Amino acid sequence: MTSDLRIVFEGNNRATCTDRALVLTSLQIPHHIVEDGGICMLLVPAEFSARASEELWLYDEENPPVVKRPLRKAPHRNATPGVIIYVGVVLTVTGFADASFFNQDWVAAGRVDGVLIRAGEWWRTITALT
Repeated sequence: MTSDLRIVFEGNNRATCTDRALVLTSLQIPHHIVEDGGICMLLVPAEFSARASEELWLYDEENPPVVKRPLRKAPHRNATPGVIIYVGVVLTVTGFADASFFNQDWVAAGRVDGVLIRAGEWWRTITALT
């Protein structure tokens, strides 16, 4: 590179310079990336500076910065009533099974028995899961 270099881009991080350096590489414009503290600069020889600036301007026009939308919070509702009802249902069903409610053995009625399933009691495949 020649000693007469011009700054065609300055950015706050290396990634923005690298993206623009890729543009210049694709156009076969010689360039050099220099970092100074927190600033990253893209330098080109003086004879390429006008074309490089134009091409980088076009790149920026085609690729506007992505604006992140703030995350919306989902409404937080009180889950306590649902938990209480769920626990109540589980305890009620367990109590019915232990007490043989309706004079039924609930565990035996809902268990998986391969012989009975093959004999036509297909619902045992579902009741065993519940």
